[in-house]
Amino acid sequence: MMLTILGSGSLVPSLKRGTQGFLLQENSTNILIDSGSGTLYRLLKAGLTYNDIDILCYTHCHLDHFADFPVFLFTSKYGIPPRATDLTVMGGKGFLSYYKKIQDIYSRTIESDLFDVNIVEMPDMQISGMTIRTCRIPHSPESAAYRFTSKDGKSVVISGDTDHSPDLVDLAEDTDLLVCECSYPDGMKVDGHLTPSYAGRMATEANAKKLVLTHLYPPTDDVDLVAQCAKEFKSEIVVANDGMEIEV
Repeated sequence: MMLTILGSGSLVPSLKRGTQGFLLQENSTNILIDSGSGTLYRLLKAGLTYNDIDILCYTHCHLDHFADFPVFLFTSKYGIPPRATDLTVMGGKGFLSYYKKIQDIYSRTIESDLFDVNIVEMPDMQISGMTIRTCRIPHSPESAAYRFTSKDGKSVVISGDTDHSPDLVDLAEDTDLLVCECSYPDGMKVDGHLTPSYAGRMATEANAKKLVLTHLYPPTDDVDLVAQCAKEFKSEIVVANDGMEIEV
């Protein structure tokens, strides 16, 4: 599997980091996880377009993770060429209600006769031999984390925004790669988000092999996140950057 960091930042505008988005590729399967504003443009830099995405997965519906979802649907209908294959969209419990609200707002501008949009809430499912598992996490009511496992047993877990979560630890048990939110440096902990030490502690509890810190607010650029995280996690730690590719 290949994971591309499309956006490693937060809701705060940054010239260095875009809003959250990840591209996970396994053979010919392309999965887009979250799509904050500008994700479709950064997807082009990774060599793909809206027509290449097989599944959209959303950790939750805050705009720095979700803003390009209606844009994706609008582009898929009117793009050159328009999308002509059905689209599966995964989300947490309650995601369907957000989709229906988007339909009410944008109506026919996002509804195409060429493809269907299939909304599924927190299923365990398989696509092209890849297994996808989910769990609920403490952030917003519809928040979900994802575990993607390839045919050969390699796995990637993406936390989304979260506080400390035993369910996320269970989901990430023995994973090859844990991509975990790390919004603020140590000493700036807020409810619903993590710092390097908290992220490292969960990675240790899960026995993850490698940890990637993402969802980085500007204050994190002024400190040594790896050093702070290494107090709790002794394996490999990577600070995410836009465009970074990680092979699993």
